[in-house]
Amino acid sequence: MASKIKNLTVVSYNMHGFYQGIETVKDLLCNTLCPDVLLVQEHWLTPANLYLFGENITTHYAYGSSAMADRITQGPSVGRPYGGVSILIKNKLRSVTECMFCADRFVIRVGSVIIINVYLPCSGTSDRLSIIDDVLQEAWSWRLKYPDCSVVIGGDLNTDLDKCNDALCCINNFANNHSVVRGDANFPDKRRQTYVNESLGHSSVIDYFICDKGDDIMDYSVLDPEFNLSDHLPVVIRCKCVYSDGLPTHAPKVKQLRWDHADLILYYNTMMSLLYPLYNNLVQFETVCHESNNDVLHNFIDCCYNKIVESSKYSADLHVPLHYKNYYKFWWSEELSSLKDKAIKSNKMWKEAGRPRSGPIADLRYADKRKYKKML
Repeated sequence: MASKIKNLTVVSYNMHGFYQGIETVKDLLCNTLCPDVLLVQEHWLTPANLYLFGENITTHYAYGSSAMADRITQGPSVGRPYGGVSILIKNKLRSVTECMFCADRFVIRVGSVIIINVYLPCSGTSDRLSIIDDVLQEAWSWRLKYPDCSVVIGGDLNTDLDKCNDALCCINNFANNHSVVRGDANFPDKRRQTYVNESLGHSSVIDYFICDKGDDIMDYSVLDPEFNLSDHLPVVIRCKCVYSDGLPTHAPKVKQLRWDHADLILYYNTMMSLLYPLYNNLVQFETVCHESNNDVLHNFIDCCYNKIVESSKYSADLHVPLHYKNYYKFWWSEELSSLKDKAIKSNKMWKEAGRPRSGPIADLRYADKRKYKKML
C-alpha cells in the first residue's frame, strides 16, 4: 500500500494531577483540534489506576507509566503523589503506531516519526544535570536505531530555554551536538508562557517540543483552554509524517456487568427462587446416585450446571446494569457539572475583561475555580 505524507498534530500537556487535568484533556480531544497524539505529564496515578485514561477516553488509546510504583511497594504512601507520563494515540493510527520504550519516559513511533514524551527534573533535584543528559542521550539513541525516521521530543523540560542556567547549557550542548531545534524556532511570534501559577504570580516557558527536522514543523501554538485547573498550558505542533493508509484498528467495545450499581438484594432473591428447586433435585439424586451409571451422573451434572448458568444470567439481566466501562463517572455529579459551567463562564468573562489581576471579575473567577477544584 502506498505511503503518503500527512500532517500529524501533537499536543504536550502537564496535567498537574489526573483529576485536575482530565477535563481539559477531554476538551482537547473533542474539539476541532482533535490531536493525533497527546503527550501528558504529571498525571500522578499509581500503576493500579492507569486504567482511568481508558475509562474516560474512547477516541484515543493510552500508553502510560507511573512514577509511583516504587513508592507503593514501600508501604502506605505519605505526601502528595507525583510524576507519571502517558501518550494518547488516536484510534485510527494504532495500526501504524509502535510502542518502543516505556519507563519514566515514553517512546513511540507513528509512521516515520519517533515521538518521545519526557518530564525532566526540576531545580533542586539531586544529580539533575546527569539525569537530563541521560534522558536526552537515550532519546537520541532511538533516532540512531531508526535513521530513516525523524524525532520529536516533547514535554515539560522544567527550565526556560531563554534564560541562562546549568540545565540550559546541558540541553544546548545536546542540541548543538545533534543539530536539533526548538519546535517554536520558526514561529517566534507565537511564543508565549506555558507555565502560569496565578497564586504565586509566576510564569515562564518550560514546556517545549524539540525536533531534528525544523522544516517538518508546519505550525506551532500555545493553547489557552476555556477552563484549565493545571498551571501549565497545552503546547501544539503540526509536523509532517509518512505512513500508509492501512485499515484502522479499533479496540472492541465490550459491555460489562456493573455490580457496583446492581440491586443485590433482588438479585439474591431471584437466584434463590430459581435455584431452590435445583436444591431439591440434588437432595433426591443423592439418594440414588450410587445406583446410577456414569452417563446418568454426567447428564445430571450437565443439567445442574446449565441451570445455574441460566439462572445467573437471567438474574443479572434483571438486576445488574450492563454498560460500557466508561459509562459511569464514579467521581462526577450534577453539582460538578454546574460548578464547571460556572467556572468556564467566569473565566471567559475574565478574559474578555482583559485578564485583570484584581477586582470583582478576578475575584469571581478565582472563587468559581476554587470551588470546582475543591469538589474534584
